[in-house]
Amino acid sequence: GAARRAVLRGFLSVRPLLPFPARPPAARPLRRGVARHAIALRRPGGSSACAELAQTTDRICGGLRDLGVVPGGRIVLRGKNGPMLCALWLAAVKIGAVVVVTMPMLRTRELAFVLRKTQPALCLVEADLEPELMAAAEEVGQIGRAHV
Repeated sequence: GAARRAVLRGFLSVRPLLPFPARPPAARPLRRGVARHAIALRRPGGSSACAELAQTTDRICGGLRDLGVVPGGRIVLRGKNGPMLCALWLAAVKIGAVVVVTMPMLRTRELAFVLRKTQPALCLVEADLEPELMAAAEEVGQIGRAHV
């Protein structure tokens, strides 16, 4: 009841006291080179080894930095589940970004809500999902930072 709402309200008002880590622990196994020959991702028709995933995410990290993403910066990812979405997520986490992944079924109204709440520094979107995201970005005045 009331006590639960008070705890939730207190939790939601808390601001982080420490800066976001530049190298979060989620990407540690790839940085260490643990089992680089082991399978990291399985998909219909193939798989990716840890070494291959590490190379891909490192390239993506460089691109994200070139686009101005910094530790603690927010990124919206909009795409279908697959190896590239996974690699994008992992790369963003490796550089310390806060990642918001949207479901492909979200439409303009829901996406506009997400954009208003997150105020992302960058949106990465699959080409066939771009029109809906661009309409939402236009609605909230964030045009110019979406990349396909």
